[in-house]
Amino acid sequence: RTAMLTLPENGALTSRPMTALAMDSAGDIWMMTSRRTMAPLVGNGGVDANLSLMDDDKSTYLSVACRVALVDDGQEHAVRVVLRR
Repeated sequence: RTAMLTLPENGALTSRPMTALAMDSAGDIWMMTSRRTMAPLVGNGGVDANLSLMDDDKSTYLSVACRVALVDDGQEHAVRVVLRR
């Protein structure tokens, strides 16, 4: 369930490991992250990104171009990253 989320940062593309928690009925993938670290990268309107998912046991790999938006979960210290196609 480890995913690599790639975002533009300071004129370069950077990737960070994330844990995919769930996929909802709309096909969005939800991950917990820190608003402090993600808000400067994603902003209020969201940003184009890439998500790579892998399952080594099944030799399955997926790379998806997507849009990342922060959705507040009601806690000050955490947000959910929603990947929208």
